[in-house]
Amino acid sequence: MTTVPLSKSSLLKLFKVNFLKKDELNCSSLEITNTKIIKFNETYRLLVSRNNGTLEHWEYDMEIHQWLNLSIINSENINDASSSNTIEDFLYFIDPTSNLERVFTINGNEIITEYDLQNRCIKKQHMINVSSDVNCIIWSININKELNKIIIGLTNNNIQIYDIPSDSSNELIYNSQLVSSINNDEKILTISFIDDDKHILTGTSLGKIKILSYENKNSIQVIKTLKIDNKKTVNNKNKNNKKKFKKDDKVPIVWCLEYIQKYNVIVSGDSNGDLKVWDFKSSTLLQSLSISSSSTSNGGNTNKSKNDILNLIYNETNDCIFTTSLDKKISMFKILKSNNDESFKVHLLTSRLVNKSTTNILQGYDLRALHSVDDFMVIGNDKGMVQIFNQCSQFNTLDNNTTTSKLPILLRQEDTFVNNKVVFNLTNDSLIKMYTLEGKILSKMKINPIDSFTVNKSNEIMVLFDKESTTIRSVFLEHVTNDDILEGIKVTKLPLENLPFSDNNGSRNKKDSLRIQNIQFINENEILILYKFNTFDFNGNVTNNNLLYKYNIEEMEYVKIEISGFFNEEEDDEDAEEELANILIESVEILPENKLLITSEYKIIVLHPAENTYKLESFYELKNNKIQICRYHKKSDTLIIVTKNFKILQLNLKDGSQTQWSMMNYGSFPKIVVNDMHKSSVISDIVSLPNSDKLLFYANNWILIINLMKNLPMKAKKRKYNEILDTSDDLEHPEVPNTDSFVLITKFSNLYKLGLVDDKENEVYVINDYLQVPGSANTNKVLSSSPASGKYSF
Repeated sequence: MTTVPLSKSSLLKLFKVNFLKKDELNCSSLEITNTKIIKFNETYRLLVSRNNGTLEHWEYDMEIHQWLNLSIINSENINDASSSNTIEDFLYFIDPTSNLERVFTINGNEIITEYDLQNRCIKKQHMINVSSDVNCIIWSININKELNKIIIGLTNNNIQIYDIPSDSSNELIYNSQLVSSINNDEKILTISFIDDDKHILTGTSLGKIKILSYENKNSIQVIKTLKIDNKKTVNNKNKNNKKKFKKDDKVPIVWCLEYIQKYNVIVSGDSNGDLKVWDFKSSTLLQSLSISSSSTSNGGNTNKSKNDILNLIYNETNDCIFTTSLDKKISMFKILKSNNDESFKVHLLTSRLVNKSTTNILQGYDLRALHSVDDFMVIGNDKGMVQIFNQCSQFNTLDNNTTTSKLPILLRQEDTFVNNKVVFNLTNDSLIKMYTLEGKILSKMKINPIDSFTVNKSNEIMVLFDKESTTIRSVFLEHVTNDDILEGIKVTKLPLENLPFSDNNGSRNKKDSLRIQNIQFINENEILILYKFNTFDFNGNVTNNNLLYKYNIEEMEYVKIEISGFFNEEEDDEDAEEELANILIESVEILPENKLLITSEYKIIVLHPAENTYKLESFYELKNNKIQICRYHKKSDTLIIVTKNFKILQLNLKDGSQTQWSMMNYGSFPKIVVNDMHKSSVISDIVSLPNSDKLLFYANNWILIINLMKNLPMKAKKRKYNEILDTSDDLEHPEVPNTDSFVLITKFSNLYKLGLVDDKENEVYVINDYLQVPGSANTNKVLSSSPASGKYSF
């Protein structure tokens, strides 16, 4: 295949926009606070919590051996919207009475929040009884073996137990409490039921392991306290030079505890860097092991400094213990049994760095989370990455690159976009930057914290909103030009009045949990506002509720969008309205002639505007495939759909029937593409090239270009594109065989977003660590600044 020479104007230029929130104000927003994996039916489910208050719900597909994202849920303190939403820890389990997933979180306050994962919302927030100490917060949480009691440890050394009712009620029932009369500053960092729920085990910030009795189920009593050695003696050989420690010297901390019923032992990890094994019956220390320490140089002398053991977990399937430590290592300990008696020893099998830095092999990422079930092990670090070991039994011999998978960081695409050749970037939740495509800063706008924003096509009106409230703000953007060249943007506050469900005064709306899900411009002056709230019945079952409003910014008036039409011959207008109101809306897209494309998990609804109402134009349902993405393709007047299990469809907009291309290619993406998807199991979006039959699908680290006029081969060699990414028509290359009906580019890393620079041209911008756009005049110098750089023709 001959390649057409590319002009310099078609190449990409790069400039940094900090879209990854690497600035100091937001560097912690992606941190993993915890991750847990459970067995669910015939597969596995995974839950990840981040420091920005989001929960990510994943499922392992046993057929394609990949992790698929099911949903992302944002946390919110319904009782105090101004408080932190950070999820400090959570419980995740299958309810034995209903066989449904249940999630309870703690958020650094006195509230336990329960979530409905299926409907992606908060189900209930439970205020615990801390009347004796107004500053007391929940520090640790766990659940008993029978999955019907929740236990929490508080910052004032108190313990509380709550019953989880079996009648599907959404209320927690207060059971019992242990009130500590001494050491109220002692924090309970880890807590659990052990020994078939007869006892309770706690680890504290003052180096204590406490064993408590709970046999009568009505009271809690401390029966034994174990103390971690604080190593106060420095030099035993020379007693005259023996140092004396002061009261304010560092006190050891018990970070993690695990009870292993099979051996009747307690295993602890502490701030001394020791893994200790305790006999539960006699409360004696059986063994103490230290993980390999890091070396520091001090005046020519080499000192060994131990690192805190932050997490530990016992893997019953492989009879081993895994730990993570402050030196960014994960360690595997094997339990070795004696042949002659019942004795055993814990042996350090291997200890190694994971997620190594590319600049310094000694550097890595703090491993904040650790969990294991069967032969899976999951770790999460402070840079937002989740790594899954599929064969943790062979952790000491496996190659990380071939036996693990990493979940992509699902960044919010709406934080950065290009609109009419102006780049808007939500650098942090209080600052919006505006650039030209050449990287010139046009304006910076400091604002009250927001979740998202949108701009009309002329770049004159910006609407800012919070997705977990009903607050909407707006500004007018005045363009400063010189010889028709945009030099800057002046920002003027644009008051909005008579908004539906206004929450600008900070007060909560009467409808409990009412919030904005999305705002889009219908035209230059009108926006479409999608509100959402949830209602619960007596048994705690949730019903989704959607409200659509159209608001005219110029006239400051709104109207509720009423729906009329028939979902089938036996239903009337009210049924159509109710169907739209109750579905779980995934996305709303504005189509030509101001039609609305509404997508839920299985359903697609198209509405066209009429006088004071919207008419139902088409409605169809995919009964066997959940919809991941649904986008309109203008040239063919069709819908392009990607399902959760990587199937691709093209449907006629009017009746929902499959096109001929779809019937020929429905099944999945090309196998060569699917095989590469293990690196990123979530397709981010679809970009349609104007007046073209080509589509761009992209994910965390690949781009796929498909031609709707050519069938997709199921067997083909991957084409290598080290230099050129050509989206131009193939008319100049009639010799291109059918195997070239798709192009797969896998050279990208942390691919964040693709989009059209101009709605009329086939120019596409690419954002990963940098924003890459057409028009670089000095490609060699500019492109060398990025490891993912190259020459791309769009």
